[in-house]
Amino acid sequence: MEYKNAGVNIEKGMKFVKNINHAVKGTFNKNVLSDIGGFGALYDASFKDYKEPVLVSSADGVGTKIKIAIMSGKHRGIGMDIVNHCVDDIAVLGAKPLYFLDYLAFGQLKSNIAESIVSGMIDACLENNLALIGGETAEMPGMYGKNDYDVAGFIVGIVERGKIINGNKIKVGDIVVGIKSKSLHTNGFSLARKILFDTGRLNINKQIPVCNSTIGDILLEPHRSYLGEIQWILHNLSSHAFAHITGGGLYDNIERILPKGIG
Repeated sequence: MEYKNAGVNIEKGMKFVKNINHAVKGTFNKNVLSDIGGFGALYDASFKDYKEPVLVSSADGVGTKIKIAIMSGKHRGIGMDIVNHCVDDIAVLGAKPLYFLDYLAFGQLKSNIAESIVSGMIDACLENNLALIGGETAEMPGMYGKNDYDVAGFIVGIVERGKIINGNKIKVGDIVVGIKSKSLHTNGFSLARKILFDTGRLNINKQIPVCNSTIGDILLEPHRSYLGEIQWILHNLSSHAFAHITGGGLYDNIERILPKGIG
């Protein structure tokens, strides 16, 4: 009895890692000290431009947006989603991203889908000046359906201790400014699927003329990175806080940054 008989194809997994190796290394910088495939990833922590460097970390997933990707057969944007979501989670604290790790779990590994997801991750990492230094791809028959998968991301960034943005300077009378988004980000898709497909009985490939796009493509529009806007504001203006609008919408996420007694 071999692993293959249990539904786990180790050879396919190794080939997948080999196929993405070169592209992943394209995100590396001089601080990355390790290669792909080790037990752990090494990153030089000599931050000479910082007097009191503080590391900022976060982990997240993309939720049931993956269901939309599976229905549409389009997966690259999921890779962009997970990177940009994690980037935004630390950017709102004033941090710049350093490195990223991913976790992919499949019921049955489909290399073309996995490579498409990682391709999206790589593009987002390059856009955010972020190194994709490691990850894990698991094949778990019985845990996930044959055509199902899940994605998680883990990020570490850096900020000067004296420049941490944590909302403690917020006061009554402060102006709230919204930055335009271009999608549902990575939250709200269980409700969107319920309304559009279960209740509305709409086809995911239905063309929406006003958007010149299909329902599927509209829903799969990647979660954008707000890193550039946030850093520009911090360097040219000032802000007491930033809120990353994810699960819970405006109400819940703004509340997360408010000091006690305000709001």
